[in-house]
Amino acid sequence: MAKKKSGRFVVVYEQSLFTAMPCQIVQDRQTNVQYLVMTSGGGVTPLLDGEGRPLLGSPIKEDGD
Repeated sequence: MAKKKSGRFVVVYEQSLFTAMPCQIVQDRQTNVQYLVMTSGGGVTPLLDGEGRPLLGSPIKEDGD
C-alpha cells in the first residue's frame, strides 16, 4: 500500500538504517518501477529482480478509484 502520494512518484516504504541513514522505496505511478532512495545522501537506484530486470510493484490506484 502506498504511504504518501506526490506527483508521479509514491513512497511505498520507509525505514532508517543505523538511525542515521533514512531510506525509502518509491514507485513510479506510470511504469510501476520501484526505486531505493537514500534520502540523507541523495542516492537513487532501481530495484532489480533475480534476472536483473526492474522490479515492478502493484499498480497504485488514484484516490477516488
